[in-house]
Amino acid sequence: MGAGLLANTLAAKEGKQKKKGHLKKGDAAILRFLAAAEIIETDLWQQYNELGGIQDAEVPGGTGSPAYTNALEVLDGDMAQYIHDNTDDEISHFTFINAFLASKGEEPVNLDQFRTLPSSQATGAQQIGRLTNLMQLTVDTSFWTRYRSDSQNPDFGDTLPQAIPGLAAGQFPAIRFVSTKVVRTSTKGATINGNLTFHGITRPVTLAATFNGAGITPLNKAYTVGFNATTAIKRSDYGVTAYVPLIGDDVTIRISAAFEEKAS
Repeated sequence: MGAGLLANTLAAKEGKQKKKGHLKKGDAAILRFLAAAEIIETDLWQQYNELGGIQDAEVPGGTGSPAYTNALEVLDGDMAQYIHDNTDDEISHFTFINAFLASKGEEPVNLDQFRTLPSSQATGAQQIGRLTNLMQLTVDTSFWTRYRSDSQNPDFGDTLPQAIPGLAAGQFPAIRFVSTKVVRTSTKGATINGNLTFHGITRPVTLAATFNGAGITPLNKAYTVGFNATTAIKRSDYGVTAYVPLIGDDVTIRISAAFEEKAS
């Protein structure tokens, strides 16, 4: 009888210890949520690194965009290293949380089935499925103003202004020009009249175009015609007024284009 009691006591102790090794349901759910958030954040940083970060085996990614990297270096000479190290950090965050979940017998988080968004077509980007998409970004900064308003409430139909209006630019992902008339001005020059749509506003502009040349390209054997064109606008005319005149209002637009003859 004493041996039986001892055996039962030891078994109960062992069962308690095993139970201690597992997570409570709520704790596991919180950790899975955090792992999912870190995976999504990693997806954003990885795209950033593919274009502007250091390209090495430590952080999987693309091949880099020299033009983009050079532009970032104007802001900060260490920007490529910063992007790379932050991306590496984000990868380690979700990897650690998932490893901890697995060590406690819990299911780790995997969001691969949701990687359905297209990649950027920019030089250096991997062409793989994404969880996030950086090609169009709209940030709702009205959250900042709504929490500081004592007289308006969006639940009652009030519309609060954006704290930083310029960040709504993601609503207008492209600058579009539609020509209405071409006038030849010299052997290799022309003016192209048309309408420019930028930031949701359309205005008439005139491009000064230069004919670069024409011929058969060696890559695809297609007959190709090349042009350069320039024009100047005031960004304030298109509703982009932030920091004028501290930051210049005049913007020069330069276009380089090649037109290929379609095979018949």
